[in-house]
Amino acid sequence: MSLGMSKKIFLFFLVILGAIWLWVALEEDKGPVGGDIIESRAMEDLPWQIDASDIAITRVFSTQVGRDTLSMLVKRLQKVPEIALFEGKAGDRLIEAYFPRVAPGVLQGAMAAEMDMQGVDLSGFARLEKKGKPMPSGRWKFTLSKTGIMKANTSRIWKLVYFPQADYSAEQLVRFFGEPQYKKPFNESVVNWYYPEKGLLITHDREGRESFYYVAQAEYEKLTRGVEKEMTEMSGQQ
Repeated sequence: MSLGMSKKIFLFFLVILGAIWLWVALEEDKGPVGGDIIESRAMEDLPWQIDASDIAITRVFSTQVGRDTLSMLVKRLQKVPEIALFEGKAGDRLIEAYFPRVAPGVLQGAMAAEMDMQGVDLSGFARLEKKGKPMPSGRWKFTLSKTGIMKANTSRIWKLVYFPQADYSAEQLVRFFGEPQYKKPFNESVVNWYYPEKGLLITHDREGRESFYYVAQAEYEKLTRGVEKEMTEMSGQQ
């Protein structure tokens, strides 16, 4: 056997061994949530990888909630969201961008971002004289004008919501996020988990999917008031 042929056989075996090593490493990193997923120690941009060391910013999904603009999030996700104006029963208005399918790490889900529009007159950003689309929350949904879309894209994200495709048990939430500072039952199936030190609120639904809310710590009280109000309106309670 020639020397050149021996080298080729040796290199072939090295490639085979490398492939086997990589397969074993990936198999060891699989977890139980939503099927075979990679654990947080092997991946980035997972829902529980949160940095809230700065009271004005919460970092999650490679996004600085409280500072980044919508256009920055769109560029990062490489997804075009549906941006709309929502009006509540009391005439309160907000602008939200919805991404129906995202996978910032290895976990599939949906995402919504609400922009900071404090002090901005939103009446000119949609044709409010026309009837909007009714939503389960009790709000009315209106299509934004081009001017409204431009304003939304340059506005900072004050609240980011992730809707995981996977269904989490209470034990899995504790495993990944830790114990909450406190919990507040909403009804027989839904319990809110509060993590003010992380800028995180989780709605744990034993009969449905969870929702993960992220804000800067400085805006946590605003978040809790808004989430609890919306849940109450959706349930038809006073």
